[in-house]
Amino acid sequence: MSARLQPGFDHVVRHPLFGVQCRDAVDGRVVADGLRVRLHDRWRPGGWTADLAANRSGVFALHAAPGLHGFDAAGAAVPGPPSEPARWRLEIEDTRGRYLPVAAEPTLPLDDLFGVGAGAAPTSPPDALPFVPLYSAPTRPLPAAMQALHVELRRAADVEAPAAWTRLELWLGTQRLAEGLAGADGQALLVFPMPKPREVPLGVSPAAAGDRFEWSVELRAFRAAAIAVPEAVLPTLAALLAQPPAVLLDAESPPMPAAPFALRAGVPLVARGATAPYLTVAD
Repeated sequence: MSARLQPGFDHVVRHPLFGVQCRDAVDGRVVADGLRVRLHDRWRPGGWTADLAANRSGVFALHAAPGLHGFDAAGAAVPGPPSEPARWRLEIEDTRGRYLPVAAEPTLPLDDLFGVGAGAAPTSPPDALPFVPLYSAPTRPLPAAMQALHVELRRAADVEAPAAWTRLELWLGTQRLAEGLAGADGQALLVFPMPKPREVPLGVSPAAAGDRFEWSVELRAFRAAAIAVPEAVLPTLAALLAQPPAVLLDAESPPMPAAPFALRAGVPLVARGATAPYLTVAD
């Protein structure tokens, strides 16, 4: 005897196998428009790829895959043999050129939303669900009322080679203004809100205190020497965010640590060396 669903009383519950929400690393807003989100199964002969679509909350979800489906409650993920590569590879691409591409290796099924570096967006709501941050591409239009830093990075051991996928942080004293990544070509764009005007010390005239809308900022680099090998494969975002500190150098002879830069309100900052239009990262 088969049972029928009773309208208004019974409903089918379909648990997604995977879900991911993307947020702008600058302002923490949810981004879904213009994104191409794909999930690859690398264990299947010939491979298998699913193009994920976003729901009204900006979550890209997967409900079914060969050998897996979402009508059962999500169970614990079964890890593969240590010798095997990660089964699933997530790739996120912005078709509008605003953000750098993202790669990750999630484990399916997943009970919660997938996230990497949760909390990377400083203005995200404190109760935000796990998410994947999207970092600005050099081709991103500058949002209104925002400052920008442009920089080209090359390897100190070979100045003809870009220091691809270097992570960068911009600091004003003890305040981190921005975080970003250099792309495969070593070009990076950091976008951040305008700092507060500098305070004039008591007893010092404004004229003697200098421009209140000029700040001395420090650029810091984080890079693993082997992160871009092989260069044709985009490293995972988790690997990029876990890179160790690296020395940022002025490309002069002999190389010297890069000095702080002068940031001025309303003027995009181009960080460059004293004798070259780029900075180098020590290997």
